[in-house]
Amino acid sequence: MNRVLEGMPSSMRPTLQLRAYQLRPDLPTGPSQDGRAFYIEKFGGADTMASLFKRVEAVGRTCDITFDFSDPRLTNTRLAHKAIAAARTLGRQREVADALYAAHFEQRLDIAVDDVVTSIFAEVVGKGRDEVAALLARPDHDDAVDEDLAMGHHLGVTGVPFFILDGRLALSGAQEETTMGQFLQEGVRRAS
Repeated sequence: MNRVLEGMPSSMRPTLQLRAYQLRPDLPTGPSQDGRAFYIEKFGGADTMASLFKRVEAVGRTCDITFDFSDPRLTNTRLAHKAIAAARTLGRQREVADALYAAHFEQRLDIAVDDVVTSIFAEVVGKGRDEVAALLARPDHDDAVDEDLAMGHHLGVTGVPFFILDGRLALSGAQEETTMGQFLQEGVRRAS
């Protein structure tokens, strides 16, 4: 998505706003859990799981993302979504989200732990840990996450990524750059 957006003329480039969606909202909050048994069952065996993870890792490398699935975890992502909602109020949503994605998928940090999320957020936005902790504790960020989750439910979202363009066009799943470019161009065409 980022490469496609960067390739568009700035006058035609839509504004990207990230919204919360939880794949497993039933997971308990707090530290992540070992997910190996869950993924083996979900994907129908250890070999299938390993093959799927290798495929995602290979696709990630084409996008300069180094996924590390050597120790699959089950993570309640609500805290991370709350941090992204808080970052939206500072105009730093994408930077915080990118840092949280990298922490989770590349660095194997636990983004369900307050200290980890607070440290990442503070580093990205250049604020002190106490100030960030107070910001993240605000209930309006929980409200923003709840609103996003309700919107996703209303729209019938069942997986990520899920893209909505101008409230009229939707595209589900990871897509090739050409497909994403066509989706964005169609949105621009319809808006004209």
